[in-house]
Amino acid sequence: MVYQPAVWPAQSRPPTPMSPLPTVLYVLGGLAVVWGIADFLLVAATPTPPSGQRPTSACFLLAGAGLALCFVAAGQRRKHRSARVWITQQILVNATPDDVFTAISRPARRRLWWPDDALGEITVVETYRPYRFSFRWCSTERHSLLVVFDVAEVDDGTEVHVTEWGFEAMGWRRPELEEEYRKHDEAWDLALSDLREYVEQSGRR
Repeated sequence: MVYQPAVWPAQSRPPTPMSPLPTVLYVLGGLAVVWGIADFLLVAATPTPPSGQRPTSACFLLAGAGLALCFVAAGQRRKHRSARVWITQQILVNATPDDVFTAISRPARRRLWWPDDALGEITVVETYRPYRFSFRWCSTERHSLLVVFDVAEVDDGTEVHVTEWGFEAMGWRRPELEEEYRKHDEAWDLALSDLREYVEQSGRR
């Protein structure tokens, strides 16, 4: 296996607010459908339509246009719900990549800077010492979040980059998604600080 450096996102991508456009399209589409059906019923109930009344074909056209707007609105909502959401953070640690990787990948070491009751159960996906360690956690019946640690040696020490993916696939409703994203973002900020403190203090002993 040849190590390939990860393509790191430049910054986190939080959940974006829902655009009012799908709601507007739904309303306009619904009104058009109702209007078209009402016109058709009016024409059908009138044996001799008065001069200037819309023909039946126009009623179908109006109702069809309304349905098309509803389909567009539904597509916009699906696109918004499936938009990729991720967290990315990085720190610089005054230690070797091997020491950092050991602190991240070994459960006994990991508990010293991130207790198991905070981390929970994880499923290791990839271990490539000392460059990358990834795992899945926060599992539901069908989905889980993927966490990728990339470790790279730089002039001033070791750079640790963590990315957490998969929020949009967890099936959370919008308020829950935003709350989970916020909690995870804050937790990573604290966890990485604790990781740096633990590794650097361990190196001084």
